[in-house]
Amino acid sequence: MKQLLYRFTESAARRMLLLSSQEILRDTVIGLDARNRRLLVVDSGEQLIALDDIRECTVKKEYAPIRPGALSGRRLDAFLRRISLRLEFKSRPGCEIVFYNVKADGRDAVPFEKRARRWAESIRQLLGGPQAA
Repeated sequence: MKQLLYRFTESAARRMLLLSSQEILRDTVIGLDARNRRLLVVDSGEQLIALDDIRECTVKKEYAPIRPGALSGRRLDAFLRRISLRLEFKSRPGCEIVFYNVKADGRDAVPFEKRARRWAESIRQLLGGPQAA
């Protein structure tokens, strides 16, 4: 984790970013420079994303397969496997930033979903689009 934070800090400094928001995830660090409209994503690599290149930003929830009758007495959240921030770009394939993975983060997905939704709202505000519910 220290190495990841170091790479993130170095990348932000090298690119002269003024980060208004930062988030440390399990194996990714993201930062938002609202003034310069850039999103920095550092994981195994580095991506600097211009907000003007983003068409849509959503929170994506992935579930395990649910067999007929398996929901009886259980909540849908029991089948939740992953929560991601999904970025759709105007002229290239989209990408996902994983906020929650059941195998690594356990069963309580609520705080991870709140964090992902907060980021989606922040990015959508800068895009001028509708805010998340």
